[in-house]
Amino acid sequence: MTVEYQLTKKKYYETFMQENENQPPVKVLGQAYYEEQQKEWYDLSLIRLAQGEVYFHNQDFESAIFKWENVNGEFKLWAKKNTADAHYELGLSTLAEELYLSPSKRIQKY
Repeated sequence: MTVEYQLTKKKYYETFMQENENQPPVKVLGQAYYEEQQKEWYDLSLIRLAQGEVYFHNQDFESAIFKWENVNGEFKLWAKKNTADAHYELGLSTLAEELYLSPSKRIQKY
């Protein structure tokens, strides 16, 4: 499974589950977040991206949006696309469309 496929299907969180497949994703990602934060130089973006996916799949769209708004780096555009998807699921299609069509974001709806 490619990373692009995982990102498209909002299944990137599964990369954190490989060693902990018997644990709930929220617990695994919470532990990963805590461990990353203990480092002198840490980056929580990938964990936040994954947490947002789990929230999205459980229809907690507002929490997903909050996590995705705090993603930086190379996955920021994916987080913006996911944010638009969550707004769409919330019935905020005008806002979602603005995010999809924003030239600065260059995202697509999958």
